[in-house]
Amino acid sequence: MSWKGYSQIIVALFLISTGPVAIDYIIKFNNPETCALLWGISAFVYSLIFIIYKKEYKDIKKIKLKTGIALAMFSGLAALLWFYSIQAIGAEMTSFIGRVGPLLVVMLGVIFLGERFKLREIIGAIILLSGVYIIAFSPIEYLGIKIIYILIAVTSYSINQVIIKKNIKELSALSMNTVAIGGTMIILSFYTVLTGKFETPHINTLLVCAIIPLFNEIIGTILVMNSYKTIDVGKAQLVRSSYPFVVLLYAWILYKKIPLPHQLIGGTIIILGVMILIGFRKTRN
Repeated sequence: MSWKGYSQIIVALFLISTGPVAIDYIIKFNNPETCALLWGISAFVYSLIFIIYKKEYKDIKKIKLKTGIALAMFSGLAALLWFYSIQAIGAEMTSFIGRVGPLLVVMLGVIFLGERFKLREIIGAIILLSGVYIIAFSPIEYLGIKIIYILIAVTSYSINQVIIKKNIKELSALSMNTVAIGGTMIILSFYTVLTGKFETPHINTLLVCAIIPLFNEIIGTILVMNSYKTIDVGKAQLVRSSYPFVVLLYAWILYKKIPLPHQLIGGTIIILGVMILIGFRKTRN
């Protein structure tokens, strides 16, 4: 039933939106590498608890090795660069520019699945990219190359979503999420230790990392994955397009942070472009 899928994605929207705001807070106390590692460890522990409680751990054995490695690699890269991006340009702008994800998913379909753009979809893509340009290259606050972190992160995340969508009917969302988070934790552990960037965690960092990943990485992510079973992934992403505005709401409530006018205009244009792109692409057969 589609109502179930839509309710899942709406609840997930508010849960996942807690992540950027929380990360924006904790990187004031520890470097991004340490924060990302602690975040990953917390998420993995919660994921293990959930998978043992629901007795879905046997499902992990069904995941092919190459699928598990791919989930881990792309999740790990996306996670680390997400933290770098929030440190570089802030949670709000990271969330808005991160909405280029649907465009990247469409481009992956064009490249690897032989799909085609139509004129209306091209218009949506142009509008979306115009919003990114307004935010990134405004003379008021020039972000420029700093947006590279989120662009690579969202590319990795988009590839992950394609892998999940391909396997969601045969494998449980929880098992795939556990493998992805476990792999992320291992990758971040090696990277942080080998580069000597691990810092003694601040108490505020520990508290946030102990709480928010449960809602952001586990419950929210599983709801998104499960919504794919009853509604089209494009429709789910269409609802999720309002995610940056929820981040703005949280940031205003908690920190009284308000984006600059050009950032709000650019962000709104991005969301409009995403809605046009996905709306037209997913309504035709």
